[in-house]
Amino acid sequence: MAVAQCAGRPGSFAAVYVIAAGLSMFINNSATIAIVAPMLETMRKVGDEPIPGKYLAWTLVYAAGSCFTTPLGYQTNMMVMKDGGYTFGDFVRFGGPLQAVHAVACVLLCMAAAKFD
Repeated sequence: MAVAQCAGRPGSFAAVYVIAAGLSMFINNSATIAIVAPMLETMRKVGDEPIPGKYLAWTLVYAAGSCFTTPLGYQTNMMVMKDGGYTFGDFVRFGGPLQAVHAVACVLLCMAAAKFD
């Protein structure tokens, strides 16, 4: 949260995404949302102008649903991994860049939507 305070609004959106996506790689999406949602109220008040909470919540939901980098966060990934003969490294190699593109797009779009509220 200290990083989010130093970076202002962009830092708040990025911090929510990184925390939620990081947890979502290893636990269920619903559990990720339940863990991170209470932090949103604190992060929303960072900076001069408060961020509308719904846009941070959008960022949280999009990030929690994006477990591209590991097969552990989503049960279908585990089934595909076994039957398709994929390795953990395959998920990292192909899912990592996809996760990065999704992160940038999600943070920028949610910030843009919050700007027009």
